[in-house]
Amino acid sequence: MNMLERTHWLLLAALKDSGSITLAAASLNITQSAASQRLSEAERRLGVRLAVKQGRGLVLTEAGETIAAAARAATPLLQSAESDAIWQGKRSANRVRVAWTHFDPSGLASMLLRLGSRMEPSLDLEFVRVPSERPVSPLGSDVADLVLLPGAMEVPNLDSRGLLRDRLVAVVGAGSHLAARERMSPEDFHGERFLTYGLRPEAGWEYDLFFERGQRFPTGVSRVESTELICQLVASGDGVSILPSFCVTMSAWAERLRAIELDVTPITFEWRARYTSDEGGEPSLAGRLVEAMAVDIDADIDSYCLSPRTGRS
Repeated sequence: MNMLERTHWLLLAALKDSGSITLAAASLNITQSAASQRLSEAERRLGVRLAVKQGRGLVLTEAGETIAAAARAATPLLQSAESDAIWQGKRSANRVRVAWTHFDPSGLASMLLRLGSRMEPSLDLEFVRVPSERPVSPLGSDVADLVLLPGAMEVPNLDSRGLLRDRLVAVVGAGSHLAARERMSPEDFHGERFLTYGLRPEAGWEYDLFFERGQRFPTGVSRVESTELICQLVASGDGVSILPSFCVTMSAWAERLRAIELDVTPITFEWRARYTSDEGGEPSLAGRLVEAMAVDIDADIDSYCLSPRTGRS
């Protein structure tokens, strides 16, 4: 436990700067009597002399110089920490942190910013990049408040809300020789650079249901852990992919992409939001933002769905 309080440290620093108990007291906005009492209390607690009279002023002893030097070095850091704490506290009162995964279309971020501002003008919305292999783990910690993911994964102690039904589609550039196809088979990917956000095979997705557990998988594969970057690369003619149609529709590159149905029974799934809720039954800001998303999507579902062949419906 520290024997001195911050007020003692500040007084020693002020004495070093001024050499006078009167001037030190004035700089700290206290009376000379209070400053003298504070100095005496510091000396009593430490059991050593910290300052001695020299003429009309005070001179710090070696022990006093040690305290004063440390106080001068630490004070700016402490003041900065206090300011940061006040700022962070005010921000956190109206903050929603979105766990930003490899499902990261720019249009989704724009939608969340728009809905957040409409819901709460002072809302501070943050997009926090989280590990793709553990996208839900930051929720409930001091990292993130909500995440939007495809699939039916349930997470204990988190609220969940379905937002829309979706399907996987093949994605090629608008200028690709494949752009006119109505459907794509696994063989159509041969000779093309296949861009994927994950290499781990999962039951029920394209590796399992379309590529038949690797029996017909493309030979050239590159992992790109961002669906938005995949869309950009495909639009630039640097590869092809299979993505949720929602990621294609909400991409900034949607107009330069073509979505083509897979030659297989449609691989469908639901996008769900998982989010933290406040204690006491009151809806959290994250929960209110999710409800605003649901209303917005329900009101204009066509804006979030791709037509079977050539882009936006």
